[in-house]
Amino acid sequence: MKEKGNRLLLRLNVAELLRDGGLLFSFLFVFIGLVIGAVAPLLSADGTAGEILSLFVSFNTQLADKSKIEIFSGIALSGLLYFGLMFLFGGNIFGKELLLFVTAIKASGITAVITFLYSQYALKGLEYCLLVFMPGKIILIFAMLFLTKSCYDFSKKLRKGFAQAEENKTAVRLFSLKAVISLLILMLSWTADFLCILVFSGLFDFKQ
Repeated sequence: MKEKGNRLLLRLNVAELLRDGGLLFSFLFVFIGLVIGAVAPLLSADGTAGEILSLFVSFNTQLADKSKIEIFSGIALSGLLYFGLMFLFGGNIFGKELLLFVTAIKASGITAVITFLYSQYALKGLEYCLLVFMPGKIILIFAMLFLTKSCYDFSKKLRKGFAQAEENKTAVRLFSLKAVISLLILMLSWTADFLCILVFSGLFDFKQ
């Protein structure tokens, strides 16, 4: 009896997930982006890989010459660009499809770096990912899921229209609140990236 109840609960949860388009598409496009990012570096030309390697080595060798503000602002700038695009697309009736692709592209960058570092530096690259790269990116993935769902749902509501002005105001307030929460989670991700770079990046030397 208990087993049947668990199966029924699982079916209800799956059915609820399928009905929630925002949640479903958020997971789907983050997953697609992660898969594409993991495969793309392996299929890229040697010249492209060489350029990426040069940029990566340059970034790491220049860390010592940068101030803490420069390092953090460099991390935050990329995140703010992503947040700005998501907020822009989520706040209009034409954006719900576009924001999914923005999220997929952002997610692909995570696994692309991991695949590239492992393919170039083997265990050393993997250690760098675990200590420096991944802690902040795990938080980033949660932020992306939450932000993507929030923006998708609001864009979808805008496309359908609101029956009353009060309903419109409530939806705008809720979307704004979720956007602020997403930004706070993103800031936590940037802070984790910043701290990991300061503490652990000095342990690795990628000079050719």
